[in-house]
Amino acid sequence: MLSSFLMLSIISSLLTICVIFLVRMLYIKYTQNIMSHKIWLLVLVSTLIPLIPFYKISNFTFSKDMMNRNVSDTTSSVSHMLDGQQSSVTKDLAINVNQFETSNITYMILLIWVFGSLLCLFYMIKAFRQIDVIKSSSLESSYLNERLKVCQSKMQFYKKHITISYSSNIDNPMVFGLVKSQIVLPTVVVETMNDKEIEYIILHELSHVKSHDLIFNQLYVVFKMIFWFNPALYISKTMMDNDCEKVCDRNVLKILNRHEHIRYGESILKCSILKS
Repeated sequence: MLSSFLMLSIISSLLTICVIFLVRMLYIKYTQNIMSHKIWLLVLVSTLIPLIPFYKISNFTFSKDMMNRNVSDTTSSVSHMLDGQQSSVTKDLAINVNQFETSNITYMILLIWVFGSLLCLFYMIKAFRQIDVIKSSSLESSYLNERLKVCQSKMQFYKKHITISYSSNIDNPMVFGLVKSQIVLPTVVVETMNDKEIEYIILHELSHVKSHDLIFNQLYVVFKMIFWFNPALYISKTMMDNDCEKVCDRNVLKILNRHEHIRYGESILKCSILKS
């Protein structure tokens, strides 16, 4: 049963990816919107789909077996009484051997699954500790606070719990925190880029905060920790990240004047070059 569930989980999630690709190819004009990257969350849902028929089928099979067993007990009770003791022992022994082999395989699969999940949990805890180091080592700046206020005004996004700082421990801009968001810029970005370029970078990160992208990333982290063996999660996460960046850029471009579009793109490109 466990192996069947795991296999069905992989198949259903891979099929979901194929359906999403097909829909996006057929309706490309209608999928280029703010929800285009969030559609990949359906892959997470599809990993749990086998749970629904799993219980229904098992319950139905159990009920059917009970009915058949009752009928069999009623109609062939005399025949069972005439069975020899040797035949009964042989049957029980065969059943016990089969049950032992099945339970042993299930136990091994479960053991590998749990070990993989614990290993993923270890790396997740390690990543959170690295985030704590980055956050604790980052420095606040009145200059960055002013740039943040300007960007919030442009985006009309006045979330109270947003802070901004810079750190030499990172190579690219990052956003942390589900409730209290913290934008951290690399020191090299603050020292090298001009005011306008820094504002473009902050607008990009604010767009991630406004779209709640960090929540969806955390969901994927949890699912990948549990279903670490499922390749569909890694494929869909990569696709979601790419779509997320595109949506984020489109949202920023909407609030900028046309003559700023090229400068925005150049700033993003410059930021990427600086980290390399």
